[in-house]
Amino acid sequence: MVLFGHVALTSPGFDDEITNIDLIEHLGTWQTVTLMQTEDVHPPGGYLVNGLLWQLTHDWSSVRLVSVLMYGLACASLLRFVQRQMGSLAAWLCLLVVGFSPTAMMWCTSVRWYAYLTPLLMWALVLPAHRAGWWFRFKPAMAWTLMAYISYASLVIAPGLWLWYALHAENKRWTQRLRESVLPWGLAAMLFLPQAWVLLTVHAKNTAGQTGGLVKSLMGIVVSMASNQGLFPLSLPAAAAAIGWTMVLLVALTMARQQRTATSALAATGAGLLGFLASGLAGKFRNLVAMVPFQGLVLAQTAPWLRQSRALQLAVALIAVGQLVGSINVMRHQDTTKNSWNLPVNTVLQALDQATAQCQRPVAIYTFDAVLARAMRQHNPQWQVASYYSRFDKRPLQDTDCSVVLHTYRGALSPERHAGLLAAEAATTGQRGAMVQIGRDDNSALKRKLDAAYPEYQVSFQVIHEPGTLAPLNAWLRSAP
Repeated sequence: MVLFGHVALTSPGFDDEITNIDLIEHLGTWQTVTLMQTEDVHPPGGYLVNGLLWQLTHDWSSVRLVSVLMYGLACASLLRFVQRQMGSLAAWLCLLVVGFSPTAMMWCTSVRWYAYLTPLLMWALVLPAHRAGWWFRFKPAMAWTLMAYISYASLVIAPGLWLWYALHAENKRWTQRLRESVLPWGLAAMLFLPQAWVLLTVHAKNTAGQTGGLVKSLMGIVVSMASNQGLFPLSLPAAAAAIGWTMVLLVALTMARQQRTATSALAATGAGLLGFLASGLAGKFRNLVAMVPFQGLVLAQTAPWLRQSRALQLAVALIAVGQLVGSINVMRHQDTTKNSWNLPVNTVLQALDQATAQCQRPVAIYTFDAVLARAMRQHNPQWQVASYYSRFDKRPLQDTDCSVVLHTYRGALSPERHAGLLAAEAATTGQRGAMVQIGRDDNSALKRKLDAAYPEYQVSFQVIHEPGTLAPLNAWLRSAP
């Protein structure tokens, strides 16, 4: 968890995380929760936890550390369960996946819903010792209720969670297991009804961009499950991890011939992945961080074969390579699947300092990247910063002797809007300085095959000296028509 803590303390954040932070800082906890119930695509639980923790600490790094603590405690609980049920070797295998997951390191050290849902899921997967008691029947349903108020991804996780428990129930027919599930899961559904109404009447209408088609969802599953989100999918470490996980899958399928519980994790994982695929949620790669605990259990259940199978030993070694390189990438903010995570923020700030050193009045800087906007405000409060995506940047910037437009990947910005913003920059008069290019992406040519707008350099800019009026550039503000 030291690595997770390092990421939490040093990360500048990513785009959606900055949106969360801006909302709570400007509106407060309850107003944010209320607003998100009328326009967002997520349940209110994550915003509520964020707001309460921020009110308590007034420090977002501390809030991220709470996320790390939650993940660490849940991880320890899951590992203790695996050791008790499957042995020490299985626990070490599970630790390799959940304790050194680049995917979890990136998303579960944040102030977004993933940081709260994933620990809850790990706790839910810890089976009670008494398999015939009431807690065995009620625990998964009650845990699911909490998860459902944090993320709607819990809806597609539910079948896998139920199956994990059903396959471990003692000496019961499937009809009896189904009957015993009616009361706890029925109660869970009733408790979720108020939020289900919000989902159907509000949030379901705002899901554009939150899901993907079949091809993109399959891509998400391959990238997240066969590799990890800390690796560029077409890199050698990603290929090594994919080969390793394919070999593990073959071993697990072979084990399935022996006994039901030997592959209960594989069955539960399969059920969860089918849900993500059918719903299209796998098209948003980050959603699949919820499958990391299942993946850890899959590898743990291959432990009986590890000492006798050279192929499985090789598979574990290849997975370890993927975990190591992916973790390094996440900590260094490079070559991950998340473009916003890869931004060389500190290098950009230093370049801006140098490029604007001769400016006499507060520099006007325009960007449509939320991470850079927040980092610039914190780095130099004298800079005027306008961020297109921020709903709170509504005032035009004041005329000055230097203006800067930061060019980054347009992300969710429509091609038409992006073209309009570039035209606004071109219409601005003044003397342009040298072009500064930062963070050359060695994989940009491959990425442009998916999106022609992907730039060769992650950030580029030039200072416009004596721009005169900033009226054209103020079109970059979100409030502009």
